[in-house]
Amino acid sequence: MRLYTQTDHFLVTRDGDLRFEKIPADGSSKMCGTTMESLEPFDYGCLEPFSMAYLSGFMADKYDVDAKELKPRIHERIHASVDKNLRSTVNGYASVSKRSLNVNIHNSEINYALLPVWVLNTRHNGNLYTFTMNGQTGKLVGDLPIDWARAACLGAAIFAGLAALLIAMGFGIGLTSETFGILQIVGIIGIVVGLLSFITYLPMFNKSKKKRGE
Repeated sequence: MRLYTQTDHFLVTRDGDLRFEKIPADGSSKMCGTTMESLEPFDYGCLEPFSMAYLSGFMADKYDVDAKELKPRIHERIHASVDKNLRSTVNGYASVSKRSLNVNIHNSEINYALLPVWVLNTRHNGNLYTFTMNGQTGKLVGDLPIDWARAACLGAAIFAGLAALLIAMGFGIGLTSETFGILQIVGIIGIVVGLLSFITYLPMFNKSKKKRGE
């Protein structure tokens, strides 16, 4: 008996007109563009004519990237948005693959705007960490310092607890001797790893507390 699978192919075309307004692009070389995009959206309904009085008492950087240099990134975002919107209108097929996408951009205009973004730089264990916040929504973006030793110890403790639970479950349910033996081995390894991690990390934790004066 032979089974045959029939696959039908269809050529699906889409076209449309989309209007984009106030697409932001980072005009500062000191800030990472992806970080600034992560802070979106901003409320452009609150835009006001610029005045130096707004910056009184604050440290602020002036843009240092020419608008022409930002065009490729803006066009890239437009293309991605057009692709996403058109693809969402294609339904009812097992799979869809894009053959081509043509986007024509007309009547583009560039304006500079100063958006409220707060920047905080802090050091931890000799490393510099930068946090940025959307001044309108309070959305915060940044890389948090991670204590890998503590994280490893916590992970090992969780693993040891799960291993102990497996052993307890092995006693409570009917298992073959072979399966129960495997559970015992895994559980014992987990408990040993957890204990070794705790013993290794404890002196480091005490040392860090002494440095902080706790």
